[in-house]
Amino acid sequence: MLALLLPVATAVICYFSRDPALRKVLIIMIAATLGISAYWLHINIVLEPVFLSLPGLETLIAFLDFLMLFYFLYIGIERGHKPLIILAALQLLPLAYLELFLRPDLSNIGSFMIDRLSVVLYLVIAVVGSLVCIYPFQYMEEHAEQVDTNRNNRFFFWFVLFLAAMNGLVFSNNLLWLYFFWEVTTLCSFQLIGHDNTEPARNNALRALVMNSLGGVAMVGGIVILGAGFTGNALSLVDIVDSKLGLVSPLFLLVLGLFMAAAFTKAAQFPFQSWLLGAMVAPTPVSALLHSSTMVKAGVYLAIRLAPAYDGTILSTFVAVYGAFTFFAASLMAVGNDNAKEVLAYSTVANLGLITACCGINLPVALNAAVLLIVFHAISKALLFMGTGVIEHRLGSRNIDNMEGLGEKLPALAWLMAVGAFTMFLPPFGMLFSKWAAMASAAISPVVLVLFIAASALTTVFWVKWLGRMLSSPPSRMDPGKLESARGKLSGYYAVPLGMLGVSAVLLSLAVVYVIDRLAAPAVLLWYPLAFQAVSNLDVALFSWASFFNPNVGSGFFPEGLFPTGFLFGALAATLVMLGLAFRRPDSRRTAPVYLCGENVPGDESHRFVTAMEQGAEVVLGGYYFTGFINHRLAGWLNGIAIVLLVVMIGVIIL
Repeated sequence: MLALLLPVATAVICYFSRDPALRKVLIIMIAATLGISAYWLHINIVLEPVFLSLPGLETLIAFLDFLMLFYFLYIGIERGHKPLIILAALQLLPLAYLELFLRPDLSNIGSFMIDRLSVVLYLVIAVVGSLVCIYPFQYMEEHAEQVDTNRNNRFFFWFVLFLAAMNGLVFSNNLLWLYFFWEVTTLCSFQLIGHDNTEPARNNALRALVMNSLGGVAMVGGIVILGAGFTGNALSLVDIVDSKLGLVSPLFLLVLGLFMAAAFTKAAQFPFQSWLLGAMVAPTPVSALLHSSTMVKAGVYLAIRLAPAYDGTILSTFVAVYGAFTFFAASLMAVGNDNAKEVLAYSTVANLGLITACCGINLPVALNAAVLLIVFHAISKALLFMGTGVIEHRLGSRNIDNMEGLGEKLPALAWLMAVGAFTMFLPPFGMLFSKWAAMASAAISPVVLVLFIAASALTTVFWVKWLGRMLSSPPSRMDPGKLESARGKLSGYYAVPLGMLGVSAVLLSLAVVYVIDRLAAPAVLLWYPLAFQAVSNLDVALFSWASFFNPNVGSGFFPEGLFPTGFLFGALAATLVMLGLAFRRPDSRRTAPVYLCGENVPGDESHRFVTAMEQGAEVVLGGYYFTGFINHRLAGWLNGIAIVLLVVMIGVIIL
């Protein structure tokens, strides 16, 4: 209740208060309180879930559902957007039929369920989300000067309310409550993406609303089918996961397929990724929140939650292939992009695809890898997005090529960004550990495994390219005055959350055994009961963590793959040592003037030279982005393949 009511109360105060100091104090207080409450749950919640029933609030939830959907309908009418009008109606009419005519019995259904999986998500929301909430204190003041408008009280209202909506979503057991919080996250994202009230902001906010309304239609359709076609606790999420609705029938499988379609839209899987890419027009704190601890994590949370229900079905196979395809397609598109925020967005879509594929693989190692990916991805991606926002404000660009020599311009920030990038794809960090576990489990499906390998290679390409730009020392293309301005000290509201996230990414990776033991494994152990056996840091580092979940591995049976991560750690350490021994940085200047046959512009030798007609031209350095192949046309083909996969998935279920 604290996780729900405290952010709501704080959001309301932020809206009506014009005092920035009061806002800061309140948000820092709730950040600390939510973090403490999340840790308290982590300590006290064991494997068996705890239920909380609030029977008197069903009517209020239904009223707020209709109010929100009528608002979506109003937006569609005001903007003259017929698809949105239709989508709002397609949610209103079935929901009215369910509430007014079917009137399902909800008396035995707990409103909320607190188990290990919801606790892991709450930890991510409370800790990472709260740090992201501190970051906008400085950012939004600078942003208000750039856009020449100050709507910060409204911004912080929706920003903090987002945390409450996500907390309600991950704790909901009653499907009507889950649907309500699901749509509140859609409403919050719509308001935040359109915050600047420019034409691009309004258009992309509308696109996000339309695409997420598609998922809302799928979810309400599944709920109505459950209410009309099944008896008992048909609208209880835990009963669906436990398959207490009887044998898996085609109708039940259709419901699961609709719920997964809703998860795909929220998680911005192909072909729905455009709403998340369009969200980049919003202020950077919005991007950081959407990509790390809210919104898109709601989609993969639902996929993980429902995985035991569709285990062993044809739906599981399609989910694995669909997620693996998204992992590959998004990684490919990221390679061809020079916009830092769009690269991060495609990287998010790719990693969400990897998590989705793990749910479809549906082996214990794969599900544990999915939980680990959620944790490590949230930390690293929040760090990268917030760092990119600071760079954009300081350098006036989010183009990767313009970040050359960032180590000289903003050394502290450059190293924080490097840490964020390292933790996304290099050993011994948690993201690579999780990906390797996913790849080991993918050995049961050759198609999925090939897509995993190709996508992982592409991931390495765009991260290394970006790191090369940031950590190089090319001729400076910034005038001295602007360079000195960029070198200013980081605000504490930037340094504290960025520093804490960077340290957390490293420490949690080093404590990966603890993360497995206390977070990942318990989150899925209730539905995938396995015999635990002792594991040490040495076991995990040198041999395999598969034995942690399946004792048969130790006796020579390898059902889920074995991977010697110790070789990776050793190779990385050897590489770093050899580099340190072989290369010594000279004491002289790291940046040398460009010499072009004596034709440098006098007094500006470092980055300009004389061209035809005695005109000065700037030295331009850039990278290959393969735009002849990786372009909008390719994106269209990838979207087409994803649509075919979705249609075939639903078609096979129905037939």
